Amino acid sequence: MQLVVEAVRAGDPVVTADVRRVAGYGPGEGPADARELAGRLLSCVYMGTVNSSKETRDRCVLWVSRVCGLAGRGISWVCVPEEGRAACCGLAGRGCVG
Repeated sequence: MQLVVEAVRAGDPVVTADVRRVAGYGPGEGPADARELAGRLLSCVYMGTVNSSKETRDRCVLWVSRVCGLAGRGISWVCVPEEGRAACCGLAGRGCVG
């Protein structure tokens, strides 16, 4: 991401056009930094179980916010079935339900 942002700042027309197209920037717009670009391009899926703790989910949110600056946005919770008990999860902050 850092090299891409550097190329945009340096005025590389091919990279700039690709970034605008893929990340949804308008004409004359571009990423302020690599973290912003990552936040537009990446998402996180947390695959836990019904036994995953709140602390584990909170660490996931912290990691994603540090890497992508998402602060909980763009994180999907997916709980895998355990011992035949199906579970599903909602979006960030809603936790698992049985």
